[in-house]
Amino acid sequence: MKISKLGWVVVVAVATSLSGSLTAKAQGQAVVDISEWQGRLTPSQVQVMKGQVLFVINRRQYGIGYVDRDAANNTALYVRYGIPFGEYDFSQFTDAASARQEAQAFYARSNKAARFYALDFEVDTVRSGSTNAAVAAWYHEMRSLTKKKLIFYSYASFALTYANQARQHFDAQWIGAITRNPPIVPAALWQYTDRYHLAGLAAPVDNSRVMTGVHPVSWWLGTTKAAVHHVASKRATTPTVAVYHPRSSQPARQPVIKLSVKPTRSSSSPTKSAQAKRQPRPVVRTTRSVQRLHRVKRTSSQSLSKQRTTKSRTSQHSVQPLVNKAVAKPVVKSVMPLRHKPVKTIPATKHKAVTKSKRVRRVAKSKRTHRLNKSRSKVSKRRGPVSLKRVSRAKRTIKSRTNRQRRVVKQNHAVHKPMRNTRR
Repeated sequence: MKISKLGWVVVVAVATSLSGSLTAKAQGQAVVDISEWQGRLTPSQVQVMKGQVLFVINRRQYGIGYVDRDAANNTALYVRYGIPFGEYDFSQFTDAASARQEAQAFYARSNKAARFYALDFEVDTVRSGSTNAAVAAWYHEMRSLTKKKLIFYSYASFALTYANQARQHFDAQWIGAITRNPPIVPAALWQYTDRYHLAGLAAPVDNSRVMTGVHPVSWWLGTTKAAVHHVASKRATTPTVAVYHPRSSQPARQPVIKLSVKPTRSSSSPTKSAQAKRQPRPVVRTTRSVQRLHRVKRTSSQSLSKQRTTKSRTSQHSVQPLVNKAVAKPVVKSVMPLRHKPVKTIPATKHKAVTKSKRVRRVAKSKRTHRLNKSRSKVSKRRGPVSLKRVSRAKRTIKSRTNRQRRVVKQNHAVHKPMRNTRR
């Protein structure tokens, strides 16, 4: 039985894919985070690890004041057994100046065989200045010391809150999100678990996954300079491939696009007055202007009603409503002219002599009024809102008191009659 050429092509393709998958499985897909918490590695452990990982990210220091005690031993074993690795600095700087000092110490302590360097910024220790300024200072200091790739690590919410501007300077984003789905921040490396077990290690490690849609594995290993940069646009979309160039110490300046619209002019250009007449401005009345107009109408009507009742000599034709010039004048209906009534002259009466009985009545009346007002104020203060029954009861008691007082006054008047004026 003969096999056609097409069949041979299919068989070769299947065999190639199977060999590639076996090689990938043999190499391993883990990207683990190693520090002193996993202990001091031995040569046998590193040999076993080589078949399980793509590359390793080792911690070098915890701020400027503490160096990982196993970093030098572990990185030396990576170099001996050919495991690609990078190193990271767990940040503890407090401002931009201390961030630059921390970057200098980190680079001086690091193993120069590292493929890349990373900043682990997940705790806010900045006390003066902004966090974005401190992170940017760390990046620029490291960029002045090395041309290798610089990686920013944090978790999504912290990165968006404290370093959303400064993290854009770095070559790649390493985002931690222990979830089923990738993080909301576009990441080239996704740390998806903190309980990954490697053969030969007793303690679990943090494992990450390479997002090949952003950067391929070869980019991390330094075997190629091809880099993938996402184009930020409103219609988002497929990434474009560009040649990787190391970034300069200064951030890239974005071009400023200015839109200038020049109006077309005719041969006979109109004057400003003609343009104003041609394009009248629309009258827009807000709620305040409407309220002001109603208020003006009310005041004008009130002033008119007062002028009708007054006994001044001004006629109705001289009355003008008090309206502001900026507000439209209300329409006032024509009113008949006022007819002034003659003022009644009250004849002057002679002063009557006030007798003792009248004085007694006046004093009693004033006392009665004072007591009534006092009782009302006491009731209102003591009981708050008074019911109608209480008011009527109070009125009856006050009325009985006043009647009693009147009887007493009459009796006194009967006993002590005022002396008549005997003068004629």
